[in-house]
Order: sequence, then C-alpha cells, then structure tokens
Amino acid sequence: MKKKQMLSDEVKTFIITRLAGFESPSEVVEAVRQEFGLTVSRTVVSGYDPDTKIGQRLSARWKDLFRDARKRFQEDTDDIP
Repeated sequence: MKKKQMLSDEVKTFIITRLAGFESPSEVVEAVRQEFGLTVSRTVVSGYDPDTKIGQRLSARWKDLFRDARKRFQEDTDDIP
C-alpha cells in the first residue's frame, strides 16, 4: 500500500492557483514536476479544484484561495484586447 504523499502549503497553493487559472490537471502535474521536482498524479491535483467532486472536500481556506485566484485571473484577462 502506498504512503499518502504530504504536500507543503507552498505546493498546494501553487496547484490551486494554476487550476484557478484554467490549467488542466495534466498541465499542473507537469508544472509541479518542473517547479518542485515532485511527481503528483492528476487525481491528486484534481482534488484541489473545488469544482470537482473530489475537490468538494477541501477546507474553506483552500476553496477561498481558489475562488480569489479565479476571480483575479478573470479580471486580469478582461483587460486583454
């Protein structure tokens, strides 16, 4: 049986903000590998998206971060012609 991988708050924040920016779980998996040298599965990454069934279990802290990052992303892209 595999031991559950514990991710630091820095990695969780990275994953959540990338997902909030509409990156796919596969893109985020690759970004985490490049940025932190960690291998995470798409399922683990998907668990940090509160819009997915598995992500509904996230704490309010992470859901709020996702919503704030999504809002900032949408507002910033509205300025692009």
